[in-house]
Parts: sequence; structure tokens; C-alpha cells
Amino acid sequence: MVALGATGGISRDIKNQEYKGIPTDEYGRTLDFKVFSCMRPWYRAFHASWISFFVAFLGWFSIVPCLEYIVADTSNDVTNDVKKTSNIVSVLGTIFVRFALGPVCERFGARRPQAVLLLGGGTLVLISSSINSASGLLAIRFFIGLVGGAFVPCQYWTTMMFGTRVVGTANAFAGGWGNLGGGAALALVASIISGIRSSGVEDETAWSYALIVPGLMMICVAIPMLLFSDDCPQGHWSNRLYNDPNADKIADEEAPVKDAPVKKASHLDVVLDYRVWLLALIYAACFGVELALNNSLSGFLYRYFNTDADPSCTDLAVQISTSYPASCSTLGKDTASQIASLFGLMNLFARALGGVGSDFAFYRFGMRGRLGVLMFTLLGEAAMLVVFSQVTAVPTAIGFLVCFSIFVQASEGATFAIVPFLNPGNIGNVAGIVGAGGNIGAVSWSTMFKSIDSQRDAYLYLAFIIFGVAAFVSLIPVQGQYLFGCRSKPLSSVETASEASEDIGDSSVHGTKETVQA
Repeated sequence: MVALGATGGISRDIKNQEYKGIPTDEYGRTLDFKVFSCMRPWYRAFHASWISFFVAFLGWFSIVPCLEYIVADTSNDVTNDVKKTSNIVSVLGTIFVRFALGPVCERFGARRPQAVLLLGGGTLVLISSSINSASGLLAIRFFIGLVGGAFVPCQYWTTMMFGTRVVGTANAFAGGWGNLGGGAALALVASIISGIRSSGVEDETAWSYALIVPGLMMICVAIPMLLFSDDCPQGHWSNRLYNDPNADKIADEEAPVKDAPVKKASHLDVVLDYRVWLLALIYAACFGVELALNNSLSGFLYRYFNTDADPSCTDLAVQISTSYPASCSTLGKDTASQIASLFGLMNLFARALGGVGSDFAFYRFGMRGRLGVLMFTLLGEAAMLVVFSQVTAVPTAIGFLVCFSIFVQASEGATFAIVPFLNPGNIGNVAGIVGAGGNIGAVSWSTMFKSIDSQRDAYLYLAFIIFGVAAFVSLIPVQGQYLFGCRSKPLSSVETASEASEDIGDSSVHGTKETVQA
């Protein structure tokens, strides 16, 4: 009989030492990152975090390749305008879930909240196959969108398992491979629809059959993840060293400044820390962009890459707007979705590239290096979107789409490589707020796409906004360092509390490193 709970952790006495070749820090977190290892508890939790996040995003965006079929079905009242509204509501509910999941993870760990999201989300995806009205589409997309909060448990989970010097890389790999689910949803569901249609099934029915697959995948992943993975290095969340009521918290450690008392950063302090909100804005300009593009890109490729209509055309697009005549789509519904999937599929390596680059720059230049990588990737993202928004040839568009995607996802990895350092004693709350910033951005960009007549112009305006947001990186001090220049004013009480704990945590990690090497 398998017990419902994590039972495979290490002893609480194993810290600041090697265990079976794995160096650990003061919380039992590993100081190595071996991406292909499955060793319990660290690497099993790592794989559980990204796989669960992957299927969550797979389910979240599984309906996107079906939308053009739903719009084309005259038996319902779903229009292109309703489709755009559904793109907005699909990310709206996730905002509140992400805010809530930070404190929930601090209280229960990441494993159990993640399982609840997958089981509930998988059931809703199965129900979505019966949509037959505009109100039904809007309602089901809102509630399925709640599963987008799976990102917070994913990142919290890896932060609990990996120490300071590798947490950026671990977070980036887990986040990137999880985000891959958004692109996989477009490719997988579009391919399933195409296969079902080729067997003679009508369009109106083919898309509904295709949604059964991602729904079942979510449920099938949730159960073994809940049973066979661990909340923290010590196994069950109740055994943790991190933020254990019976142990010292990171933020409670003695400050390195003699005779200078340090105020512990509370949940309210995190909310009042302007650096957290600036990072949330930056995340809106990368992850928010990814979410908005996941929802809109297949429709953009289907409707804006076209030729004049003629009698032989078998795939007539409906009017983009009153300003654009109906025309024959060059790509067709399924091909457009499959090409759009390239945007998400770059997560296979691109988000990890941002995290690895941030860790490398940190070793060379300190925290200023992490901030520099973040600004560079944001500027590259904006530049690539400017070009992609204006090209009209499909091969050229694909090339710039891939480049744009790499910069978007590298920006996400570089952002969450900084998150653990803003307030190490309240990582869940910081991750929740920054993660919610991505969804607020997605709602904002999707609303902008709906209100602007030309989607090409909407993408161009978004690129200019990203250029502006990139400048805010220079206003974020982390561990006493700005991107440009030195600190010019004393630390606030919140910054003192969080950055003092960062300095201690970082020095203890490097001290452990020397011990292990010796």
C-alpha cells in the first residue's frame, strides 16, 4: 500500500555536507545541477515539477487550435470577436491564482497544490470538448485558465531543492521545459485534428475528440506525481528545514553588519517592495508576451498570410475586420497552428539559456551580471518582434518567429534567476507576485490586440512597449548592486532584511563549496 505523501527525503541532519556524492547547503538543497539525474529527492522533484507544468500548459492551450473550427461552425454563436475575448478571459483568472499560490506553497509546499491544479484542470479540459456556445466557450476558458497558476508551484519546488549557485539554471530548465507545453499543445492538437479529419470525421466533431487527449494526460501525470515525489529535501513538507518554525529562517539569520539589528521581511514587506513589482512588470513583457502570442499567433498566421480569394480556394478565411476583405489563407488552420507551435517549442532550450547565462554572468560580474543578461534579452526580444510584425513572406516570418521566441523565453529564465534573491525568506510570495505579473501582461496585451484593427500594428506597438520596459532593469538593486553604477542611498528596511539574508546565504553557499572541494 503506497502512502499518500512524500516519504523519500534525506535526514534533517544532512546539510552543509556531501550525501552520496551530492553537495548540500544549510537546507539540504543540492549545490549541483545534473539535468538527467533522477536521484531522489532533488532530481525526482525537478522532473516532477517540469512535467507537471508541461501538461498544465498543454491543457491550458489545447483549445487554441480548435478555435478557428469553432468560429467556422455555424451551429453556434461563436464569432471571431468572441474568440479574441476568450483569449483574454483565459489568462484573467490565472492572475488571482498566482497571487494566491505563493502563500499556499509557503504553507503546504508545491507538490499538493500542483496535483490539485492538474486534477481539476484535466477534468475541465475533458468537459471543454462539448462547447457549443459563446457563453460556454468564455466560461470554460476562464476556469481552464486557472491551471496556468501551475508555474508558481513549479518554480517554488525547484527553489526548495536547489541551492543559490545553481537555482537560476534549475528554475530556467524547469520553467522552460514546462512552458514547452504551450507550443506542444498547438502542434499536438492540430495534428490530432488533422488525423481525425483525414479519416472522414466532420470538422465540427474532430476538434472535440482531439481535446480528450490533453485532458487525460493531465490527470495521468497528477496521480504519480502526488504519490512518488517529495516536497523538499527532507521529504514531506512538515519535515522541512526551510522556514521551519523550529529552525532559523533564511531571513532571520544574523546580519553581517556589527550591532545592526535586521528587521525580518514579512509578507506585507514583500508586497511593499517596489523591486518585486518592477520585476513583475518585466515579466509581463516576456512571459505575458508568450501567453498572449500562444493565444493569438495561430490566428495571425492563418489570417494575415494569404492570397486573393478565388473559386478554387478550399480554405477561405472569414474577414479579419471590416477593413480587410475575406481572402484565401496560404497556410490553412492546422498548418498555421503547427507553425505557431514553434514559438512555444523553443522553450526546449531557450528559457534554460537565459538561466544558464544569468548564472554564468553572476559568477563573473556578481548580481550586476544577472541584471545585464536580463536587459540584453529584453532588448533582443523587442527588436525581433519589430521585424516579425512586418514581414509578409512565410519562410522569413518563421525565421524571425524562432529568433523572437528565443529572446522571449531567455528573458523569462533571466527574470526568475533573480527572483530567489529579492527576498529569500519569502520566495513563494515573490514568485507569486512576479508570476502574476506575467498574466496581467497577457491580459493587457490580449486586450490591446482586440482593440487594434491590424494585428501587425498591435505586435509592432507591443515591441515598442517592451523596449520601454527594458529600461526598468536599471532601477532594480539586488544585493546592493544596480546594473549601472553603485548604490547612491542607504538601504530601506525591507532591502536591508532581504539583502542581508542574501549575502549570508550566498557566503554560506560558497563556504560549502570550498568545504566540498577540499
